[in-house]
Amino acid sequence: MSTANPQESLVAFKRIIEQKELYDPARHDDHLLYRFLRARKYDLEKTELMFRNCEEWRKAQNIDEIVSSFAFQEDSLVHAIYPRFYHKTDKLGRTIYIEQLKNLDVPKLMQTTTQERLITKHIREFEKFTRYRLPACSTKKGTHIEQGLTILDLKGVPLSQFNQVRKIIQSLSAIASDYYPETMGKMCIINAPTLFTAVWAVVKNMIDENTAAKISIMGSGYQKQLLELIDAENLPHFLGGACNCPGGCEFSDLGPWNDGTVQGYPIEIWEDFKKRDRGWAGFGVGVGMTGNPLYVGWANSTGGYTVVSAFAKSQAQPTPVSPQDITVVPLGVSAPSWAKVSFAFSRSANGISSTSSYVYAYSGTAPTGNKDSISASYTQHDNTGSISGVNFLSNSAATTSSGALSIASSFWVLFTATFALLL
Repeated sequence: MSTANPQESLVAFKRIIEQKELYDPARHDDHLLYRFLRARKYDLEKTELMFRNCEEWRKAQNIDEIVSSFAFQEDSLVHAIYPRFYHKTDKLGRTIYIEQLKNLDVPKLMQTTTQERLITKHIREFEKFTRYRLPACSTKKGTHIEQGLTILDLKGVPLSQFNQVRKIIQSLSAIASDYYPETMGKMCIINAPTLFTAVWAVVKNMIDENTAAKISIMGSGYQKQLLELIDAENLPHFLGGACNCPGGCEFSDLGPWNDGTVQGYPIEIWEDFKKRDRGWAGFGVGVGMTGNPLYVGWANSTGGYTVVSAFAKSQAQPTPVSPQDITVVPLGVSAPSWAKVSFAFSRSANGISSTSSYVYAYSGTAPTGNKDSISASYTQHDNTGSISGVNFLSNSAATTSSGALSIASSFWVLFTATFALLL
């Protein structure tokens, strides 16, 4: 059953979901309900089914828990393979979301993370989009903003991987269409190969007219078309705009939600998102100017490596080192057959300072893939000179701990547990 009048449809739809105990006024404002109605062309029966499925999915996924607790420590590694980021707003005040597929190596991506974790991260980003980004954009523009503009860059996508890439994008896009309907205001597909453009000419006649109107297929000469939608100062320079954010537009996440132009933003949780996702990207072992210091590096917000400390057996305290002195071995690729990494840090609490140092020893043959195992040993040295061990696998005390883990798992267990101490 459908009704032609949007307002009448809204009233009728509210009545239906209230009767079926699906309606929560705190979460379901009129704008959200209208999005579901539009997605099903105001057919109340189909809209109710879509809405019910969404509510059941949100409960099964425990969405609030994902927002408050999910940590994607592999974020910097995934970003290097599959860059996806928000950057400012278009001329209508909508968020600009950019995906670049040129480095998307699907087998490598699946060694770095899992499809399940990639989807969970995608869900969390959609929640950030609807809960925080869009309200900030609405306040900045002075009108309700509920959609975004997406730029999908196909430049350099290997044809050999196109089918795998398509499957990844489809699995993520299904979340948007099923559970966050009518949030895409415009999609610009740039650097589209000729074959893609030819296929689209046929496909667009087979899909909903309103959806087709939102999609623009552009070749390599896309700059003029993008600048019709986006002010030059808001478009990254590598896409033909004039913006060149310090540290790189792809890492700035700049917009009304965090640029200080909207009162109340950025909200407190925004920094927490960054901290949760700040994981170890690799470790390095090198020789410094004196002695034989051992280095640790982690991926910072600009995608580079920041050396936290160096520590040698002859040193009582760690000393800073330069980034150029570190040889980084990223996770998920071949590692030395043996490596030792020492790490130290200081922190203060209630006026009392303490210093701790950690030594990690990795032994085993050089891994060649995600399935190879590596033995990990851990020993903690505190500033009193005593030695204690922690078994990260069972979280129980032990002199040392070792175990066969996948290369990704063993590194992540050790590195993320250590990094949590710093935060």
